Amino acid sequence: MTDIKRRAFLKTGTAAAAMLPIAGFAQADDSGEIQFANAFDETKIDWKPLPGPDGEPTEHVSLSFLNIDEKAKVIDILFKFSANSKIPMHKHCSNYSTFTVQGELNTYDTDGNLKSVRPAGVFKAGTPGEAHTEGGGDEDVVVYFSLRPYTSTDPIYEILDENLEVVAGMCFDDLKELYEAYS
Repeated sequence: MTDIKRRAFLKTGTAAAAMLPIAGFAQADDSGEIQFANAFDETKIDWKPLPGPDGEPTEHVSLSFLNIDEKAKVIDILFKFSANSKIPMHKHCSNYSTFTVQGELNTYDTDGNLKSVRPAGVFKAGTPGEAHTEGGGDEDVVVYFSLRPYTSTDPIYEILDENLEVVAGMCFDDLKELYEAYS
């Protein structure tokens, strides 16, 4: 790993530790690999239910808002997905970034096949993409999402049914309204 990549990783870890209840450090081993250790205390997070399309709490998912940037139309949020469970099928309709804080984030394709595993400490920058579902591995997973629609009304997510038809959408204004209701 180059010194530039190592410094960028350390900056990412430091920023995450400053924003969340994480005690963490990063260090290089003899091979030059960076190992990040953290202790995240999810009991200090004010978890709220995520309403589903029917208004009832969505199974296997909780959330906690970190920041709503009205000017930039960016939302920073923590999601907690239950262990060995999947949240509803959906697709991302805007740019986003994730950082797995605790546990491992498992992503599944539309047939239920495991597509990826992102353990704690993994960052991913994403763009609008294909339908999928997600969930925790053997323990609940906590994931930081930075949602970047950059507009008030364009969808961030589309929730899909078993036929992959859109049953609900979620935009910046919807999440802002939910944040205000929870504040």
